[in-house]
Amino acid sequence: MERHRSVNNLDCWLPAARAGLVAMTPLMNKQFSGAIRQPLLNQNDRRIIINVSGRKFETWEKTLQKYPQTLLGSLDLDSFYDKEKKEYFFDRDPIFFRHVLNFYRKGKLHFSLDECGISYKDELKFFRISQDRMELCCFEEMDEASRRGVPKEPEKTGVAKCQCKPAKRSPKELIWDLFENPHSTLLGKTINITVGIAIVVSIMTTVVETVPCGNNLTCGQTYKRTFFNIDATCVFIFTLEYLVRLFVAPEKMKFIKNFHNIIDVASILPFYLRLFLQSSGGKSEQLVVLRVLRVLRVVKMARHSKRLRTLGGSIKNSSSELGFILFSFSLGVIIFATVIYYCEKDEPKTTFLSIPDSMWYAIVTMTTLGYGDMTPETTMGQLMGSICCVVGTLVIALPVPILEMKMKLIGQNNNPEDEDEDGEGPDNEHVCNSA
Repeated sequence: MERHRSVNNLDCWLPAARAGLVAMTPLMNKQFSGAIRQPLLNQNDRRIIINVSGRKFETWEKTLQKYPQTLLGSLDLDSFYDKEKKEYFFDRDPIFFRHVLNFYRKGKLHFSLDECGISYKDELKFFRISQDRMELCCFEEMDEASRRGVPKEPEKTGVAKCQCKPAKRSPKELIWDLFENPHSTLLGKTINITVGIAIVVSIMTTVVETVPCGNNLTCGQTYKRTFFNIDATCVFIFTLEYLVRLFVAPEKMKFIKNFHNIIDVASILPFYLRLFLQSSGGKSEQLVVLRVLRVLRVVKMARHSKRLRTLGGSIKNSSSELGFILFSFSLGVIIFATVIYYCEKDEPKTTFLSIPDSMWYAIVTMTTLGYGDMTPETTMGQLMGSICCVVGTLVIALPVPILEMKMKLIGQNNNPEDEDEDGEGPDNEHVCNSA
């Protein structure tokens, strides 16, 4: 009897449950349609068909225009257009092209372990995509694959090789190569070492002449003539080097606008201005500020050191990441300075007199210097100071892996083997005679 009642009750509720589900169906479709369904066509965009060695790819025009400095995003793409088939044709590797298309979609490059590193670089060079776009997860695989593809030096055998002779170059080209590639010849190494010694002596002179030598006088004032002669000799070497390089430079305006060459001029200019004022009867003390520019001669060493150039290139290529970290650091300084100021402003002996004063404390704390000239007194201020120190440590530590990977990539690009591979090495300056 009870079993029949339960069955009858179930039969009564089933129609009601079904009716409820049917009524909820439009609501469920309306709620999830925006998340599941996507528009099939974009009325304001144009679909592009790209034929890569017979394999066709389709994408939107705005997807390619995100990166106008690349081949597919620039106006040069029109030179590959086939009017009859209304498509763009490239005689390239279709398997690799999927990485190119994914770059335009996601903004980052990825590398597959079954790819050839050298071929990968060639394809990126053709499509004008920088290797710096490589995602951090694929840097090591890319580096390892590139090193595996570097050909080894041929073994010495008794077979006669092609006799090569250097191509004829003008005297200006030889002198320019002597200064730009000093490690290739003995004379170039000698000139490079001489200029390097002059830079070191000039920097040491700038430092030592400020040391006290008794009678309330510095060594620069006591031995004025000696330091002047040393400085004049160094400036003469720098001036001669600059003028010779300017005379043999292939492009004069490009040479003058170069950053390192501007530093060269700025480092030797105060010496000649001081001589001009002394000869005209003026006071050279008016140019004390310009004497500070002599310290810029340290930057001259960057042109003579490959590792310093690698470091500079890493910082330049990481400008976007470092800019974001600097912005995060500035944001943390403002937040912690404001909070600590309001925590400490009511203390009678507080040193946090304003928010700018608190910014100094936040900068010193986040960089883990800790001078100790400003210390919070309240419990809340000490707690915020501790959090500020921890946050600063994390923010400062973030750029380290980024710079490491950038230096590794740039160092690989500056490898002479890679230069020979790109056609810029010294082997391309020889003309072989056929047997």
